[in-house]
Amino acid sequence: MCYLSNKSYFLPILVLGVDLSDNMLAVAYEHKATMPEKVKNLVSFRYLDATLASFPENYFDVVYSRDAIMHIADKEELYTKVFSWLKPGGQVVVSEYAHGRNYPNFTTEYVDYIKDRGYQLVTVQEYGNVLRR
Repeated sequence: MCYLSNKSYFLPILVLGVDLSDNMLAVAYEHKATMPEKVKNLVSFRYLDATLASFPENYFDVVYSRDAIMHIADKEELYTKVFSWLKPGGQVVVSEYAHGRNYPNFTTEYVDYIKDRGYQLVTVQEYGNVLRR
């Protein structure tokens, strides 16, 4: 997940990236090393479990997640936290895998693939229900 905080709506913004994967954090630090110095100073990373994270209410302007929440079983609890961390008018931007039109009629190979990776996928409709709560 990536959290963005900006006291005003002008640059600079502060970016906080969190992950539970040392590998993904290493990739992030490699990318950060290529950034201009003035940008590097605005970006930080933490090894952090988003489900256990604690931030003040109304702290972030944007919360962005890409292909991460599929690993979290209790999505409702996570989104409750995320929405509490957002400032009024804040945005949540999520890119995520979800069960497709064949649900629940999946091939054995698909079920094994999901199980082997520990993915906690839901249907698009179920995802919508979580976000509306």
